[in-house]
Amino acid sequence: SGASGKRKERGARERKQQDVPAMAPRSESVVVVADVGRTLSDAAGKEVLRIAQAVINNKVLYGGANDSVAVVLFGTTKTGNALHQEMAEGGEGDQYVDVLVVHELQRISTGPSQLLRVLESEAAECGGGKSDFMDALLVAFDILTKEPLPARNKVVVVSDFASAIKEVDEEFLGHVVGGLVDKSCKVELVSVAGPSQPPPEVNSQVMNHLKREAGASVDCAADEEDYAALREVKVVNPFSCGKQELEISGQSVKIPITLYKKVTKSSLSKSLKATGYYLDGEEYRPVARQTEYRKADDKDGDVIQNRIKAYTYGKDLIPIDEATGEHLRQREDKSMRLLGFRARESFPAHSFLGECYVVVPEATNPGAQEALSSLVRAAEHEGQAGVVRFVVRNGNDPCLGALLPQPSEEPDVPDCFILCTLPFAEDLREYQFASLDSSEKWIPSEQELGLAKNIIESMSLMEEGPEGAEVERLVSERIANPSIQNLNAFLVSKLSAKDDEKGKGKGKAQVSAAGPNLRAISQPSDAIQR
Repeated sequence: SGASGKRKERGARERKQQDVPAMAPRSESVVVVADVGRTLSDAAGKEVLRIAQAVINNKVLYGGANDSVAVVLFGTTKTGNALHQEMAEGGEGDQYVDVLVVHELQRISTGPSQLLRVLESEAAECGGGKSDFMDALLVAFDILTKEPLPARNKVVVVSDFASAIKEVDEEFLGHVVGGLVDKSCKVELVSVAGPSQPPPEVNSQVMNHLKREAGASVDCAADEEDYAALREVKVVNPFSCGKQELEISGQSVKIPITLYKKVTKSSLSKSLKATGYYLDGEEYRPVARQTEYRKADDKDGDVIQNRIKAYTYGKDLIPIDEATGEHLRQREDKSMRLLGFRARESFPAHSFLGECYVVVPEATNPGAQEALSSLVRAAEHEGQAGVVRFVVRNGNDPCLGALLPQPSEEPDVPDCFILCTLPFAEDLREYQFASLDSSEKWIPSEQELGLAKNIIESMSLMEEGPEGAEVERLVSERIANPSIQNLNAFLVSKLSAKDDEKGKGKGKAQVSAAGPNLRAISQPSDAIQR
């Protein structure tokens, strides 16, 4: 079709402009696309807007300072997007109509309060058009391709997907998928229709194609508590711990490397959970914290003024004065020295401590890339893992680590090592248990062994995937978090509270009650209570 041809031309042009970055940027650009078309019922339309607004709210409340958000509506009676204007200038004014950009892509910090209310009026005034989600997806992708700053890209489309899209051919879909892959753009398709309301066949084919070839996620959301308000709480940012050199002991070889954190702990911002001021009558005063120290066995006694640090050794406390502590403290510069190799089976996963790191060669040093790649592939070929002594930052304590080789099969992903912290001899503990064979009454029966096996298997965090490979059973981005949902609802209500009836401008926010789904998640089950 004509529309498909123009889409194809646009997709090919966009694909040529893309460059795949070696490492993902820390900031994220998100385009939230909501359906307001005429095929939606009133209830479904409101649910689409609630979910889309919840996704926006989460990004505003928990996104980084450099994250950007754009909002697009499709199925509108108005048209307003750059892609349509470009096509109209070329004589194709019937392309990408009924798609409206209600909030241009810009950083969250420039107008957070506007984003919290972006869908309150716009959607109600312009719904009832007939554009499809493919038009909206390409408009959103066009917005991301024109973003001058590097960022991780994502498009979230919320709809019932009941309106059949125009016919598209496989070649055009290939161009669309190629553009999404080249831009490393994640796509989330969120349907408010239940399993009993499948989308039209042409929609289902395109959605499955995007899922299969572009890694898009296709989800069904019963309400915003099930989906948007409980997601977007895990932020994946490549956190560089700095550049250093991998020194090979006994050799005058130093390979420039960059150390990245593989996993970082995420927590709610303290500034969101507590305020630094309190209301004293009509005046706000700062909150000051005062700490007093008393004896544990005499809590009503005098306040202790002179204190000294002490460290536990068993049940005893060993006092260490400041001078001794300064003398004992090791101050080393960051470094990494390869001590040798051992068989990879010598490092069971249960012995790893602390956090994992990714060791990659310096991005601008071809010699370092070749040297580290050779080391990685040689270790993988021999079934060996490196043993290193490393200091992550200046002044940190030295640690012992295992370098597990990770050769890459992708042309844009470098070979690397996974650095896992190992225990020292003092960290190992051996516990002695009596043998179960020492008494007949302790020998488990076949039924007891079967029950124990079922309990252990039910607690496994892995399950068999579609192709037989093991995959994670619990995906942290999709685990419901009631505290996040409640905090979202309260903060949004607080930030966008309207004037009260007397017009004093003191809008009040109430903590919303948890929905039935959240109560089912957070409260113990009847089986446990019985």
